[in-house]
Amino acid sequence: MKIVTPAGETYRVHRRVLPWRRRIREKPDWDLLDAFDVPDVDHLGVLGAILLVIGIVIALPIIVLALLVVGEVLLLLLLLPLFLLARVAFKKPWIVEVTRKRKVVHAESVVGWGAAGRRARALVDELRSTVPKARITG
Repeated sequence: MKIVTPAGETYRVHRRVLPWRRRIREKPDWDLLDAFDVPDVDHLGVLGAILLVIGIVIALPIIVLALLVVGEVLLLLLLLPLFLLARVAFKKPWIVEVTRKRKVVHAESVVGWGAAGRRARALVDELRSTVPKARITG
């Protein structure tokens, strides 16, 4: 659930499904790549061939790393049902988090999916009562 205050602050209340937090990284500054802009490589001859080899040497590890990342994501998607089943079977607590600007401002452990949902709604009600005239969306 998302709560938007009149001041424009956005709070999100949710249950964390996976037992770990995802790492959110800053977006890269792609303007740095403009320094490598080579005009019209076809007319450079030998230099063009050298640049092509350098490009392949640089691109190959990037492609391999991209394939590893895709493989890891697919593995996580395959293991997700097992994590959920184990969490339910062994009555592990669900983490209910309140985040603002992708930073956790409050977290609680609650045993049971239904109880965690009720606690999330209670936290939304608490935020609604402490933040005047907050708008709640989906």
